[in-house]
Amino acid sequence: MILACKLQFLPIVRDLLNHSKCDLLAYDNQHNQALHYYLAISIRSDEYLEIFHLFIEKLKLIGNDTLSSPGKSSRTPLHIAVYHNLGTVDTVNDIEQTLIDNECSLLMKDNLGNLPLHNVFLVNRSGGDPVELCLLIVQAMKYNSLDTKNNEGNTPLHLAVIKASTVCVMLLLKHHASLLIENNLSNSVITSCIVSNHLNLLITFLHQPVDIDLSRLYTKSGGNASIELSKTPEDNEGWIWKFAIISTTKPDEQYSLIHLIIQRNWQGALSLILDELDRFHLRYIQVFEAAIFNGRLNLVLRLTSSVKNRTALGEKNSHGRNLFHIIANIEQHDMQFLEKFLNYLHINHVDWNVPDKYGSYPLHYACAIQNIPLINFLQKKYSNEL
Repeated sequence: MILACKLQFLPIVRDLLNHSKCDLLAYDNQHNQALHYYLAISIRSDEYLEIFHLFIEKLKLIGNDTLSSPGKSSRTPLHIAVYHNLGTVDTVNDIEQTLIDNECSLLMKDNLGNLPLHNVFLVNRSGGDPVELCLLIVQAMKYNSLDTKNNEGNTPLHLAVIKASTVCVMLLLKHHASLLIENNLSNSVITSCIVSNHLNLLITFLHQPVDIDLSRLYTKSGGNASIELSKTPEDNEGWIWKFAIISTTKPDEQYSLIHLIIQRNWQGALSLILDELDRFHLRYIQVFEAAIFNGRLNLVLRLTSSVKNRTALGEKNSHGRNLFHIIANIEQHDMQFLEKFLNYLHINHVDWNVPDKYGSYPLHYACAIQNIPLINFLQKKYSNEL
């Protein structure tokens, strides 16, 4: 029977189901029963469905709990059926409905920590947005336990967002699935949305009445060396500097969410964000820094005209660096932009001669990486103070 179900030999499966000595509870060495293999297919013909219902009748005679029997990796028949469901509008969900009606567990996790609801979003289905299947499962769950995490810490909403199942995302949000729950990498649903490049979903999330912190970091594995300027302790007043290799391997490369949004040049989202920086836990220095390092020079100039409180131009980042420090660390220059922006900083009295938390001044960084345009500007505007 197990072999016939594996090979989907439907006439043989039917004959064996009607045989009095066929053991439907027998396991193979993968800990799978015949039903587990029978459900591992996406094509559901009328004959297939008819035999499935015969299967269910035979198993119910043994006991209802047989329909929740875990197979390989602790996957129940409902896990398997949902996983192989195509999720398209014309897909027949009769199998999942039957299993649910016969009390197949909706809350049992497999070895990966996935509920059947997680499995709705784990396959690259051609339909893209398995709305009917999702609705069937969440209704059967009575809209409870929607924020259940799997072993990676992902909720069904995390997976729906990564898959860009827009209607399913709206359905889960409507029934209070959380946007702010973090997975094991400390990434929220919103972070997953940005990293997965789903702009339209992000704009939808930005309109939600929830506390969204775009200064939060997204962590990605990387391998770049980190280089900082450091001052020699022996000569506090002198101009003796060296490059200090902090680490030749950098296991975690971290960017703020606003950095990722600016990197993607998502103008629509940025317009919403810039109108309410405080609401998204942002300061101007963070937006300026991300725009400068991503080469979004038009955004930088746009910001200069939108800053209402000029004291914001003196803000420092987490390293104690202001806008002069940030400009000093740029190796490639757009001369026209640089001249405009440096004059803007000068006119608005941004301090060019202030140390960061490592004791380094903008001029030190400019000299170290040979930022000649900035050196020339400082010499021209502040010659009496050099």
